[in-house]
Amino acid sequence: ASVDKALVQDIVFQMSKGSAHYENEQRKAAITDKKIERIRQILSVPLPKSSAVAMTAQIEAQVAELEAKRDLQRTYLVVDMDAFFAAVEERANPALKDIPFAVGGIGMISTANYIARRYGVRSAMPGFIAVELCKRQGVKLQFVSSSFDLYTAASKEVRVFFEELVPNYHMGSLDEAYLDIT
Repeated sequence: ASVDKALVQDIVFQMSKGSAHYENEQRKAAITDKKIERIRQILSVPLPKSSAVAMTAQIEAQVAELEAKRDLQRTYLVVDMDAFFAAVEERANPALKDIPFAVGGIGMISTANYIARRYGVRSAMPGFIAVELCKRQGVKLQFVSSSFDLYTAASKEVRVFFEELVPNYHMGSLDEAYLDIT
């Protein structure tokens, strides 16, 4: 809530402008805009009433078919452990708890702790942009190299907990699980 979103957007824009990624995003946006305009043109022509009635009936039949197949007998929980890598790093090095840091490097960030997130730093952000975001707000961002051995060990601890809680679960990744709590 305390993130200055306008500042973050401005810095990301200024630092990305002219890059290959930026140019590709501009190209994709132009293609999307053309598709939207084509769809608007199609939708601006009213359908004959008989076509609209037929289409409505077809859609209602498809909805009914999907509803008949839907199984609401099971209940699942999705567990997505936010900032998992950062939390594991803080547990291994408690001195990190009081400073803004990101896991990764100048090229790309895997995740950031909650202190760094207050300055707009987020997962999948280029590290050089994260550094600039923090610098412009008078803060120095520290990088921590990825420690997948630590993350794997911590994930195994979580799996033990899930197995005790609900034997029927599936891990989607080191920090994400799907629990069948039916």
